[in-house]
Amino acid sequence: MTATILQAIADTVKENAHDFDLKREEFWKTWTKVLEACKDNYETLEKAVKRAKGKDKSGKGREVWDRLCWALGGEDQMKELEDGLEKSCEQVMMMHQVVQMSAIRLVAQR
Repeated sequence: MTATILQAIADTVKENAHDFDLKREEFWKTWTKVLEACKDNYETLEKAVKRAKGKDKSGKGREVWDRLCWALGGEDQMKELEDGLEKSCEQVMMMHQVVQMSAIRLVAQR
């Protein structure tokens, strides 16, 4: 049922793109930085996970969290990444809400 509702919303947005409050350029101008921050955070995390799993023996024998912290370069870097991931998550949720509310408003106008 949820998939059907989401598909109906997506179809409505596509059909009414010219009426959609979020003009493409304005939307991307506003949210591009959020997407870039998400990408940067997840790339940093991916590199740290690969390093923690890698062949460098100085990180071996530690707990998983400690190895990840070591791979990032320490507690400060771990906290910075955690904060960045949290902020990115909040901003993506806001972006989702903006799109969702605009789509629902379009559906309600029909």
